[in-house]
Amino acid sequence: MATSNNPGKAPLSASFCVFGGALIDRVGTFRTQFHPGQSHPGDWQQTVGGVASNVARHLAAFGASVKFASVFAQDAAAETVRQRLTQDGLSIISGSVIPDGVTPTYTVMHDTGGNVIAGLADMALHEHMNASWVRKMAAAAAYSSHWVADTNLPPEALTLLTELKQGNPLYIVAVSPAKMAKIADLLPEIDGLICNRQEAQALTGTAYADAPDAAAGLAHAGLRLCIISDGANSSALARRKADQNLQIVRQKPLPYSGSSGSSGSSGGSDRHAVRLTGAGDSYAAACLYALCTWPDTSADDILNYGHAAARLAIAAEDTCPALSWQSIDETAAES
Repeated sequence: MATSNNPGKAPLSASFCVFGGALIDRVGTFRTQFHPGQSHPGDWQQTVGGVASNVARHLAAFGASVKFASVFAQDAAAETVRQRLTQDGLSIISGSVIPDGVTPTYTVMHDTGGNVIAGLADMALHEHMNASWVRKMAAAAAYSSHWVADTNLPPEALTLLTELKQGNPLYIVAVSPAKMAKIADLLPEIDGLICNRQEAQALTGTAYADAPDAAAGLAHAGLRLCIISDGANSSALARRKADQNLQIVRQKPLPYSGSSGSSGSSGGSDRHAVRLTGAGDSYAAACLYALCTWPDTSADDILNYGHAAARLAIAAEDTCPALSWQSIDETAAES
């Protein structure tokens, strides 16, 4: 069981720079059973999203100092995104405006249980996160103790981050199976990866039976640390210890009602699932915060905090709800 506010022995003064996408999420939810090719009654919600954006905002809400490195268009939607990020406590690194760009969007449809049916990502702007952008952002991020990047960055940007990080640990948070090939040659160079089982399979081309199997596979492929989620099934953490022995820990999240558990995270039986989009970002942020703030946090507790954050997130209306670390700690203690 996680211990209140202090899962390890000594907290670090952790600060983060998060590199990656910030965009508009357009989320639709059907009111009736989904039938392919047919029109359905439903509801739309539009909000600020993006994996890196969501992870950064959660880290700031937990109490961390967070710099944010991304690219922005010069349209009305970009102003909405920037205002929300600043409102949520992020320090946006300047110098990333693309005058002729268009703010990225992610359009996703959910069934009545909150499960994702399909999503469409329009993110051409992210191609401007190139080598010159990385050098500028990395210079501004030099004094952040931990770097986090999502896989919306182009391959050359991710490669350059591994070369520039020096003493800053670099953690990668996956966006989708389609973008995993970008880091296939970087596994020995990054300090940790958070992804789901489907993304792990896309990364190595191997069909994994479950999250522990995927975690072991990625560890043997060269990762020092990986955290793998698998919907309502067991999640897993694998890491190389100081003596080079491999530690693999499996944890089963509590079930939640109203969903089949097809996303990267799960929740509690007393909280009805509203939607699953964004829950994986909450999971990733909570795992990162525990891992980086309390270096002696056990693998069990890291996973437990991740599950607690996802459990709260799936019951919220927003795809990036304002979760406090106290609420995550209390929810983790329930398990």
